[in-house]
Amino acid sequence: MPLDKIKSLLERGGFECPISSSEETPPNRLCVLLGPDPQKRIRMLEIRITPQKIGPGAVITDPHSLPHRIQFHVQLPFSVRDMALRQVGSLLLFLNPCLDVPGFELDEVQGRVIYRYVWIAYPSVVDYPAVMSMMSVIMLNISLFSETIESLANGKASFCDLLTELTQAF
Repeated sequence: MPLDKIKSLLERGGFECPISSSEETPPNRLCVLLGPDPQKRIRMLEIRITPQKIGPGAVITDPHSLPHRIQFHVQLPFSVRDMALRQVGSLLLFLNPCLDVPGFELDEVQGRVIYRYVWIAYPSVVDYPAVMSMMSVIMLNISLFSETIESLANGKASFCDLLTELTQAF
């Protein structure tokens, strides 16, 4: 259902989707190239789709009409130093309420920052304008904030410096 539809819409919008449900990725996943970051590192969006679970006792007349849970994940192409984990976590908590489609997450175990959004949608509303709008917001947020997050993650900036800079921007 929606995975093939989303892949087709993304390709129509000029995105490359080199890997989809295959031996290389689990079922119901699509990888989308977002282009390089300013340091020329590859940025990849992973889209995961699963039918939304319906509570017990729900009458389902057409299983294809169920809404789907569509998750967008972008792992930013840098690691967070152990000494910066707490500060990066604080920065992400500060940033997320400022975003239209939050959010940044901190994987403290792996020392990674992930941009994640979950969209619950019926297959009928998954169309070109909706998908391109979602992609635009995701790419904007990653472009606006990933360098700032990375500067804190690698110790080039302090949380106080960034907080001052961000509050002036908003």
